[in-house]
Amino acid sequence: MKKITLLGTLWIILFSCGGQGGQTGGAAGEPPYRTTAPSLLYFKNIRSAYYEMSEQPGTRIELYRLRKFNGPSAAPLLVPVIANNWLKDEAYLFLEPAEYGGAYATPITVRWEAPADTSIYRLEPATVARQRELALQLYEGLRAGRQASILAADSTWAPLFGGNDIRESYSTAIRDYLRLTEAL
Repeated sequence: MKKITLLGTLWIILFSCGGQGGQTGGAAGEPPYRTTAPSLLYFKNIRSAYYEMSEQPGTRIELYRLRKFNGPSAAPLLVPVIANNWLKDEAYLFLEPAEYGGAYATPITVRWEAPADTSIYRLEPATVARQRELALQLYEGLRAGRQASILAADSTWAPLFGGNDIRESYSTAIRDYLRLTEAL
């Protein structure tokens, strides 16, 4: 009788500790912007130390820019900005052109070059979804070793993410956003 009681108790403990079992990145159909309390807590307590935080005027959206991207840049750069809309439990990813001494073409146009192909992405209209899509495509392109260029106002292509430190900083900000939205 003791063995049956012990086995029954162990059986109940094992099944009650099962957790959610393999759910990552949110449920199917859930918006990609959703944050959770644990992911937000991790971002605010650990990762936000590397960011400069400001509040978007007229809203309660917190904007986080990686400190390495402060000030004007020597070359063209799209700075990833993590926008935490804590009232809706959502986080957005914006791309902000950095000041570099020249002007960017309007709308922002990015060209990827790989040994086998070349593709162009035009950010028009600059919606939240399109900015997130472009930022993630740039991230995947950097991981794949592709070269990116941005169209300047004088119709010339300028290299984007010139140095390894800029590439690594951009990738770090994107990974932090993906962790915040539990997509990574």
